[in-house]
Amino acid sequence: MKVLLVAPTIVGLPALGVWKEKDKIGDMDGVNLEVLTGPNVTRDRVSKRLERPYEVVIFAGHGQPGRFIVSDGKLTSNWMARYVKGASPKIVLLIACYSAAHYSALQNMAQEISAANVPVIAMSTVVDDGAATIYTVEFMRAFAGGASIREAHTIGLEQMETRTNPGQMPMFLPGLNGSVASSLGRLETKFEEQCNGINHRMDRMLSEQGSLAVRMGDLEAGLTKLSGG
Repeated sequence: MKVLLVAPTIVGLPALGVWKEKDKIGDMDGVNLEVLTGPNVTRDRVSKRLERPYEVVIFAGHGQPGRFIVSDGKLTSNWMARYVKGASPKIVLLIACYSAAHYSALQNMAQEISAANVPVIAMSTVVDDGAATIYTVEFMRAFAGGASIREAHTIGLEQMETRTNPGQMPMFLPGLNGSVASSLGRLETKFEEQCNGINHRMDRMLSEQGSLAVRMGDLEAGLTKLSGG
């Protein structure tokens, strides 16, 4: 099983326990692990590695909603979906904080990768580094041993829960084929259009309300003047 581990070291951000993951995963029977780590993990080096086929791709590092941080910037959701697909992995593990957190009303990195027909596991919030390591190692142990993705995910969650709270558990999104992704995209577009329409009507109502308040103020001032107040 060919596995790629991408684990940048970012100056100014806390060091993560990726070497523990590297050693434990690399020692597993049947696993051929390639590692891209250190302070020189750039967009170019990541994209070049993703031109090769892997069964599992693991991104372990620091993240933000819709962003995975590398040495020369941030890999965005669309960038990840575009280039990860080239490696044709059976599963992508986004072991980074907020990798499943929304950066807009309807979009997050995990969903973008899933929409490219690539199954993905990701984190919706901040996650404890030790707990994330346990999940990654136990997922890989089970998956390399013949478990399905869902079975390996369940095993990883069970082992991880001893170190974290339920809100920090990673989520699994299966890959969506083109027709399903297209249908979801149309629904998202329609929903956004409806939201924009509602916001426009609300703005107009508030504007009209403001104008009415001004006219009421003028009327009250006129009445006060007529009454000699």
